[in-house]
Amino acid sequence: MNNTVNKQDTLQKLLTGVNILANVVKTTSGSKGHTILIEYNKIDATNEKIVKIPYITKDGVTVAKHIRCQDPIENMGCQLLQQAAELTVDQAGDGTTGTIIMAQKLIQSIIELNIEDHRTLFEQIEESTAYIQKELAKSKKKIKSLKDCIRIATISTNNKDLGELVGRVMWDARDNGVVLFELSENGETYVYQEFGSRYERMYDLKQFLGTTGTKVSYDNPLVVCVPDEVTSIDTLMPHLEQAKEENRATVIIAPDYSKMVLQILEFNAIKNGYKILPLFIPGYGEEKKEYFKDVQALCYDNNIDKVVATKQDFTLFTKNMTLQLSNRIDVLSHQIGVEKQRYYKEKIEKRLSILSQKVFTIYAGATSEIEQNELKDRMEDGLLATRAALENGYVLGGGLALYNIAQNMPVDGYGNQVMYEVIISPALQILENANMLAEASNLKDNYGFNTTTMQIEDFYKSGIIDPYKVISSSLNNAVSVAKTIIALNGSICQM
Repeated sequence: MNNTVNKQDTLQKLLTGVNILANVVKTTSGSKGHTILIEYNKIDATNEKIVKIPYITKDGVTVAKHIRCQDPIENMGCQLLQQAAELTVDQAGDGTTGTIIMAQKLIQSIIELNIEDHRTLFEQIEESTAYIQKELAKSKKKIKSLKDCIRIATISTNNKDLGELVGRVMWDARDNGVVLFELSENGETYVYQEFGSRYERMYDLKQFLGTTGTKVSYDNPLVVCVPDEVTSIDTLMPHLEQAKEENRATVIIAPDYSKMVLQILEFNAIKNGYKILPLFIPGYGEEKKEYFKDVQALCYDNNIDKVVATKQDFTLFTKNMTLQLSNRIDVLSHQIGVEKQRYYKEKIEKRLSILSQKVFTIYAGATSEIEQNELKDRMEDGLLATRAALENGYVLGGGLALYNIAQNMPVDGYGNQVMYEVIISPALQILENANMLAEASNLKDNYGFNTTTMQIEDFYKSGIIDPYKVISSSLNNAVSVAKTIIALNGSICQM
């Protein structure tokens, strides 16, 4: 049975769902932000039963993912905001809370205006957003030193010691390195360096990415490289059976797979207990064929010690610099030397850098599982934020970059008025969480209120900076989800 709800009631219910989620998530913002206790399901390895365990975090996206509403329309409001926040994480690695804070303010403001002509209002909001993005881009700076890396990581991890550890690793890995995180088994937090290659390729087969659907890691896997699309399971079954007998995971690397093959692999993974990970060769056309040759050289003669796959990439850890791998590196080096066109030369240089990568694994250690997971969340935030800043630069942190732009925005039109309130909201929320909202009057230029030292400071000198990409993505995704919600003319939900 379906229940149809009119436009006004739909918007009000969606707003209720948005507020339920946002009012919890935004309390985590800033150095004085609060942690949230979450109950989540975990599979007990001893009896394979699901047990409920507590989890403490102030990571916005983790908190958002665990919020549900009983009313189906209110819950859809939650889910729309969750999707926008997760998109920001996928694009920039951080910025969940900022996205949610700005989206909530924008949705509230538009509904309060009660304007029938949404098209004109949306056009004004888009023009205002474009202006804000242009000004934000003007203000960004490049990371030029280890000190800048540590500053970014410290703000994101909300911890000086963690920020220094993550910042140093990211600086060492900035050219051709890869940084990963694992939980430590001895209670210590430390860094371990290995050699391996990371290939970027979006991956939507969550059923193969462990219990969380976000990441899986296999030690000593049986790696099978297939040069063409896998259209028959017969070519893989001998490898699957061998790996099952040896209690190893089977990692398949191929250009593509037929739908039927993926279904059979999933069935074997779920019903028969096979550890299976089908991966895709990156690139297009001839470039894909060359990438395959690179991967084949890496994997030759059982040279893969470990494979780690996420939604964005997969990393192959190598045991040795084999003759095949060394020869492949020589081939790419020669191709770079003879290639005349800059575009193709850069493509080959990228592939060569991947083959030569260093892999840094940060092991998060603590006295309890709850503390360990919370520590890992902080360090992953620091890594992703620092990576985004290395790629695209940084701006003033603490919401100050957007707050400054708001002070010089044009005042004409509803769009500018609404967006003014939207882009000052992250800075005000940080102050509110520290019970220092009155200090908003002292925010000007590079000077903001440091909620850690409880002093007015030059944010650049104090190292309070945010990745440009995080702030830019947060704004775009907040505007996008708000426009989607406001444009609705009603809803249909199953009862």
